[in-house]
Amino acid sequence: MVVNHPVFADDMCVFSPSISGLQYLRGDYAAEHEIAFNCNKTIGVLFRPQNYKQPAPLNFFLDSVRSQFFDQVKYLRMLLNPS
Repeated sequence: MVVNHPVFADDMCVFSPSISGLQYLRGDYAAEHEIAFNCNKTIGVLFRPQNYKQPAPLNFFLDSVRSQFFDQVKYLRMLLNPS
């Protein structure tokens, strides 16, 4: 079973192994299931192997608004971080 978008009330956390997968979940999948995203509240955390060098800034856009990526984020009182 794949769990890539736990939902609680009006809040959602989306997981994807790639930016292209994230774009799909945000685009076609969201449209098919009538899911709307708030461009101004969307943020991201990049999970990667510890020995992976810092990648170039990610270009992930929602309706022409570039999403911000952080080292960690709190989601429903849980701290999501790559370490």
